[in-house]
Amino acid sequence: TAVLDSVHVILQDKTVKEILETLEKLYPIRFEFKDNHSFTAYPKLAATAEPARRGNKKGFDTVVETLKVNGDSLWQLLELLATYSNTGLSIHPEVDRNIKVHVEQDGLTVREIFQILEESYPIRFEYTDESTVLVLPSDEPQKDGADSSSNSSVFSSRKERSKSDSHPRFDIVVEHLNVQGDNLREVLELLAAYSETEITVDPEIPQANLILEEKGKTVREILEVIEGQLPIQVDYIDETHAVVHLKEEESGGDNQEETHPSGEAEAQIEVEIRIIETGADEEEGESINEILREFPEAGSLNPSGLMKAIPRNRIDEIFSKVGRSVGILVISAPKIRVINGETGHINVASPIPIVKDSSDPQTGDPDIGYVDLGVSVEVLPTLLDSGKIDLALDIEHKTVDKVFQQTDSDGNLLPGPPINTQRKSLKVRTENGETILIKPLWQGESEDPNKPTEVWGLVTARTVGEE
Repeated sequence: TAVLDSVHVILQDKTVKEILETLEKLYPIRFEFKDNHSFTAYPKLAATAEPARRGNKKGFDTVVETLKVNGDSLWQLLELLATYSNTGLSIHPEVDRNIKVHVEQDGLTVREIFQILEESYPIRFEYTDESTVLVLPSDEPQKDGADSSSNSSVFSSRKERSKSDSHPRFDIVVEHLNVQGDNLREVLELLAAYSETEITVDPEIPQANLILEEKGKTVREILEVIEGQLPIQVDYIDETHAVVHLKEEESGGDNQEETHPSGEAEAQIEVEIRIIETGADEEEGESINEILREFPEAGSLNPSGLMKAIPRNRIDEIFSKVGRSVGILVISAPKIRVINGETGHINVASPIPIVKDSSDPQTGDPDIGYVDLGVSVEVLPTLLDSGKIDLALDIEHKTVDKVFQQTDSDGNLLPGPPINTQRKSLKVRTENGETILIKPLWQGESEDPNKPTEVWGLVTARTVGEE
């Protein structure tokens, strides 16, 4: 079972076992070596689920020969059992995922383990089909059909995924969604947990309750239905992250001009991008997270994605602290002035030679080209009559593969080196002078595998007077 989406590691002259040991240090994974020829990968937990060797059924009737859990969180245990039994689960937002669990049982099925958890902890399990279970608070009303007015969403989905698309994310199918008055934020949190994605909700969105019932739709299609019911808009940053914000009025009354491009066609907009690398541990200095916590107006920090509403004057105050903060590196902070509605380009890169596949027809020597290594940003700002700025960003990051053989055994140049390209695109509406935080743009290039870093971007757009 795949427990990691992707890994980033550069190693040379290591045995397979040494490589696996390095992965254990970098990622939430552990390896158990059965003998010199086989091993099993598990999530990094104290819990272990040994597969039965005979008479093992499928789904929730899968037998767990040995289960030893000593202080792992409820979420970690449930994820382990779901992975082991090839089933799906969804956890209600009111369930405390961080409950510390202590269980030691041998020879029980996954279903029987769930029963023990129900007796020991304030949770209950509701089976929506043979391969999916919903985890609810124990005091949540049962879904027996007698009480249709209870406020709780129930849904199940098909967990069978093709090998070519093991992580459908927003395109995962929900077989049955029944929402009867649930809060919008709770439903979005449940959908995010179920699809293994991040859904960031703008704090300006007011409380709203939903009533809807859908069958056989993807998470993306369900979000479209919710968009049709409420004045919200869902922007997809990438395949694992979406941002939900208020939809600007497009017609009617004084709000009609809100989304119209400004008549100031020649207005100039300054866009500043601060690219920072962060990863300081607490013993050595402050991390960027710790610094941002000192500015409550910045909002809550999410594991990944977009954060808005940092006033421009506070950004300078934040970064005045960078000098005393070990482990935070401002890689660059370029600015560009762009005419309203026109595309501008920012390049923070250096050209390097690269050997092409083609060669000179006369000499036979390989052709040499050049590739810009670093960061390239394409920005398109649009000033609205409301004074807000629509900002479209396309960010490209190119690095060279450090492990590369430049010549063959005869000393002839080989094509390369390989260029690794990472891209991130997003569209966002900001206040004039407001800063958005994009995190992470990509993984940093820390040479210490025990101290991985991330590269973030802070983008500020503001109108400027004519020169």
